[in-house]
Amino acid sequence: MTKVGRLYEQEKQEEIDKALSAAGMLFKGMSVEEIAEKLDVTIEKVKEWEKRLSD
Repeated sequence: MTKVGRLYEQEKQEEIDKALSAAGMLFKGMSVEEIAEKLDVTIEKVKEWEKRLSD
């Protein structure tokens, strides 16, 4: 695998890890804003994850 491929896979895994963390935080009742701040992502990204979880 190329360096670019490895970097892409690493970023993809980090995104998955953050999404799983967000799911747990949503389950615990944290607000979207709190989660975004804690995980250093945008509010829109957290809302996207929240929508995927509800489908």
